[in-house]
Amino acid sequence: MTSMVRSLLTLLTLLLAFGTTLTAQNGEVDIIYLKNGKTVIGTIVEKIDGKTVVIETKEGTELIDYADIKEMVKEFVPSVSGLAPMNANAGASVVIYGSFPASRPAKSSVTFSGTEATVTQWRKDKITVTVPSVGAGQHEVVVTIGGQKGVAEDRFTLSGVTQQQQQLQQQRNRKMEAAQSEPVYQEPMETGSQLNGFWWHFAMSKPSGVFGEVEGDEAGFAKNGYSFGFEGRVKVEENLFVPVGFNLASNELNLDELNKNNPGVFESEDGSYLHMWITLGIGASVNFSPSSYLYASADAGLMLAHRPDLEAKVIDFKVESADAFTGGFGYSVGFVAGNAVSFGMKYFSATPTYTLSSSLGSGSSNEEDLDQKTSLMQLFVAINFD
Repeated sequence: MTSMVRSLLTLLTLLLAFGTTLTAQNGEVDIIYLKNGKTVIGTIVEKIDGKTVVIETKEGTELIDYADIKEMVKEFVPSVSGLAPMNANAGASVVIYGSFPASRPAKSSVTFSGTEATVTQWRKDKITVTVPSVGAGQHEVVVTIGGQKGVAEDRFTLSGVTQQQQQLQQQRNRKMEAAQSEPVYQEPMETGSQLNGFWWHFAMSKPSGVFGEVEGDEAGFAKNGYSFGFEGRVKVEENLFVPVGFNLASNELNLDELNKNNPGVFESEDGSYLHMWITLGIGASVNFSPSSYLYASADAGLMLAHRPDLEAKVIDFKVESADAFTGGFGYSVGFVAGNAVSFGMKYFSATPTYTLSSSLGSGSSNEEDLDQKTSLMQLFVAINFD
């Protein structure tokens, strides 16, 4: 590669970075808060974790050490292009034109000389507000989003306007309406429940059926345990979704019950049943609002099961731990609040076949297959991280 080509590539890279920085000033920008109180605003073009950050600003390129950084965030920089009308009484509606996020952020406000106005409509190209009760005269209009501000170039006049000011206002209004006459595309609002999401589950794992029994040939001698996992949901139709889940559960072997009549006879080195399963299903919802609903799903999946070892010390009898892989089925029911938190119940059942190795004293080891029905019920709380 010749030196001329390298120079052209370097120049092109700088121009692209500079153009990106200028464009970002009217929308989302990177903000670095330094420990010394300084704030750097621009576009991060390179980040080496734990070492340095390269950011393009209006003034040029800055290289910042990680040790000097207090926090790095992204914020939207609003831009105000005009007001309509330019004067009105308190309580009147005023439209603020400019560039804003498509939906109103939680940390946002519109103020007239520091007094907050009530927002009645928020769009990406204009905000409609009710003029607050501020003193007569001219007032600075500021749109604040997070830590960034957009200030109207012209001041708003509250009552007492002159005829000349009214004429200027009418001219500005006509120009503003003409500029906004072109149709603006708006994404259609989602109806029904917000079924898409990625949920983390934390649950109490309760053995169900023979898996938790302490008597009989199929007794599992399992105690209550705990489990965690996740579930991804994909909306396919109104009120219908496809859940894909993963769960890992641990339930202790109930040695207390085994040793109930003969204390200390039975021991186990690992002492826990472990189960891991993945599922795929179909679910339906009953809506109370777009973000709160009841749901139920039916699932099928695969389970990997671990059975703990067991030793009877009195007769020197040992059963080695064993693993099995099998299919199963289950279902879930729950309630979602605010599309953020969910709670309910999950159930999964399978019948793994274990190949058990046992020995009595110093005798030879015997192997046999054991089908042990395993059913788990989970009482869970889930958090949406989508």
